[in-house]
Amino acid sequence: MPARLCTAVPRGAYRWLTMISIGPDFVRPATPLPIPAAWLIHSLKHRWQVSPVPVRAAYSRVSGIRAVNESHNFLPDWMTSLRSLGDRLLHPRVKDPEARQAQLRLFALALGAQPVFAFAFFATAAAILPFAYVLAVAGIVAVCALAMVATVSLTGRDGFAGLAGLVVLSTVCAAILAMTGGLSGPIALLAAVPAAEAWWVRRSKPALLTGLAFSVAIVLSQGLLGPIAQQAAPAWLVLAPLAWVASLVLRLYASEAGRTAATREAEEAGAASDLQPVVVLSLDEDGQVLSASHKARSVMGLHPGLLIGGGLFERMLVTDRVEWLTAVADMREGAATRETVVRIRLPETGKGASGQMHAFHAHFARNWNGTLTVFLADDARTERLREELRAVQDNAESASIAKNRFLASVSHELRTPLNAIIGFADILDQELFGGFEDPRQKEYVGLISKSGAHLLSVVNAILDVSKIESGAYAIHAEAFDFTEAAAMPRSIALQQASSKNIRLETVFGTDLGDLVADRRAIQQILINLLSNAVKFTPDGGDVTLGARRTGDQFTFWVNDSGIGIAESDLKRLGQPFMQVQNDYTRNFEGTGLGLSLVKGLVQLHGGTIAIDSAPGEGTCVSVTLAASGAKCRMHRLPNAEQEDMTSHGPYRKTA
Repeated sequence: MPARLCTAVPRGAYRWLTMISIGPDFVRPATPLPIPAAWLIHSLKHRWQVSPVPVRAAYSRVSGIRAVNESHNFLPDWMTSLRSLGDRLLHPRVKDPEARQAQLRLFALALGAQPVFAFAFFATAAAILPFAYVLAVAGIVAVCALAMVATVSLTGRDGFAGLAGLVVLSTVCAAILAMTGGLSGPIALLAAVPAAEAWWVRRSKPALLTGLAFSVAIVLSQGLLGPIAQQAAPAWLVLAPLAWVASLVLRLYASEAGRTAATREAEEAGAASDLQPVVVLSLDEDGQVLSASHKARSVMGLHPGLLIGGGLFERMLVTDRVEWLTAVADMREGAATRETVVRIRLPETGKGASGQMHAFHAHFARNWNGTLTVFLADDARTERLREELRAVQDNAESASIAKNRFLASVSHELRTPLNAIIGFADILDQELFGGFEDPRQKEYVGLISKSGAHLLSVVNAILDVSKIESGAYAIHAEAFDFTEAAAMPRSIALQQASSKNIRLETVFGTDLGDLVADRRAIQQILINLLSNAVKFTPDGGDVTLGARRTGDQFTFWVNDSGIGIAESDLKRLGQPFMQVQNDYTRNFEGTGLGLSLVKGLVQLHGGTIAIDSAPGEGTCVSVTLAASGAKCRMHRLPNAEQEDMTSHGPYRKTA
């Protein structure tokens, strides 16, 4: 039994010790962890991720200036690391600064002073008791210390753990005294350990009285335990009380240094805040304001007392309260820092008129004692920039709407006389009211009709693009045979291709089925794509119209062996009135609306368009739609004009 105990306890102690000291770079050990260790790691894991952000560093970020002596570190690196370790071990529910400090001192006692007594017990008992028993008891003491730290860290309650630790400490001290000559031995000072440690942890009169009671119990116990000592204790054991005194002095120094550092940091932040319009707030972990700097008078026009408790929160804009509470919750969960912008209602003596909301930039930082520090900086300049940006965006949207309405109005006004011009030109061309005396008259009438038809196609394209941009273009989805619908656009393109000796081929899959879409819009897309392909393909070239279906994805494409498009120009294609300019394209008329119209119609169907091209290698334009029409029924834009624009006019090709 003793052998098993002495082998099992150190292994468990090693695992707990590994778990406590792993730090942020945790690596899972090769051997399985016991259930309590796994539970502790799961509970403490989020507390190892970040360290508290120094207050003066946070102030520097929010105020835009460097705080006084910012580069100076008030604490040695090792002390800063130990303080950071203690902050990670504290439970989030412990919010009172004094309670947090008491638990930090308890951690320091368990992890710093207890090993000294465990070693002293091991050294004194090794000459009296069997080695296995000594090792087992020393391991039990170490496990008790780590268990006390784990219990306080996981529950946030230190009453029972502190009392249990005091019992273990008193028992160890009594045993060491009994094995080294009792009160007449060289380390009789250990009888005062419980009283000194109880006062150091709690800093209260009841704690001191409790510790004195345990010290008296140690003195009284020596009458019963004295016979254990069989020989004089070695002189070097006097180092044990000296080591304890040294650890106590070191802990007192660290505690006082931490308090001094926090005070100096706060003084620096306060002094620097006097130079900038920054309000410094101290919050508990629930977001309640504990204190506010005097700058609240000049920056916010408010007495600092009006911000205490929930005063600040009640003055916030309702929509900004969620961001504020989220930042507080993130800090409570262990975040290093958070930033947000809140709008606060100020009085007439503050910024702006009475009751006006004013924007402040809030920067959160965590203090060494667990509280939060928030810096509120005047965000008026940034808010003005936001307002200017919103105004520019509103003006741009208004200008775009005005442009679309102007184009639509002008196009409507132009279409009426153009219809009359084209109609009368056709009547004259057919010589219904008599023949022409000069053949040139018939030629000129044909030019009038052709030019009028081209101008009408441009006007109709402008109308379609304007309706698409304004959300007034309605999609009428229906099921139709794509092969049949593509016959008409193909016949139109075939006439133009024949004059240039261009081969126009079709490659359709055998299982296309029906396509649910706006039949007229699909034909308009095909007319524009085929027209552009034929237009920009040299004589004797090839143009291919293809289609395939894969599941619910319906894809059709137009491929040509034309001049191609440079990669730098591909990004600009699809913008209204945009044409690629080169030596070849200058020979062709057009407004650059064709591909823009195609892009808009495809988007209204919820589809995608892809262009694959390279100079001298031709162009392939692919359109992919949902064959079931599930998306096109959802893509009518909400800003539709009230006037009836559902009649799109005749089919046409657009330059």
